[in-house]
Amino acid sequence: MLEVPSALVVYLSEVSFLAACGVRALVRTHQRCAPASALRIVVTGVPRRVLELGGLAGSLPF
Repeated sequence: MLEVPSALVVYLSEVSFLAACGVRALVRTHQRCAPASALRIVVTGVPRRVLELGGLAGSLPF
């Protein structure tokens, strides 16, 4: 049987650019993790602003 991790951490603090396909990948990953695993996104700077402007601050766990 495949073990499911209890959490997945995506570290984006060193990322300087986040395109729509990256945002889409984060949203899909969040959807696929729930409810079995917790997703945590560590993000600062421009990528954080992109997620906030996209209205995802309340939807994605960062």
